[in-house]
Amino acid sequence: RFDEPGYNLRLTDIQSAMGLAQFPRLPHWINQRRVLSADYRKALTPMVSAGLMTLPANHLGHSWQTFMIVLSGEIDRATLIDKLAKGGVEANLGAQCLSMQPAFKDVRPVPLTTHASQLFKHGLALPFCESYGPQQVAQVANLLETLLLTPGTCRPT
Repeated sequence: RFDEPGYNLRLTDIQSAMGLAQFPRLPHWINQRRVLSADYRKALTPMVSAGLMTLPANHLGHSWQTFMIVLSGEIDRATLIDKLAKGGVEANLGAQCLSMQPAFKDVRPVPLTTHASQLFKHGLALPFCESYGPQQVAQVANLLETLLLTPGTCRPT
């Protein structure tokens, strides 16, 4: 929640030096995230087929900073996030929509903000880190499947 506009602050010299030192590892990290994305796509197929979520587009060159699914409107995202946390899986809102924030209440919605508001209301960022592997994906997918395919858990019966 943003109650007032913020600032776009720049990195310090120390932060820049740390980033430059890690830069050679970036291609490996991006590749690991592409593998993780493919693993998620395969594991989440049953829930996509059931109409419970959509997956992010897999564009050529995507660096996969986040893996955000978009939940069906019937799913109570707050309840799902809570139940995932109780099951040991941390997930969070997938996107922000500035026109829906108190600090920007005077911004008029335009066609792009309509899409942004849908992502803000229904997006869910799943755990996503280049050090994750098939076991972590299976843990997330199995818990999601249990919660989403059981009527009354995170959606109406």
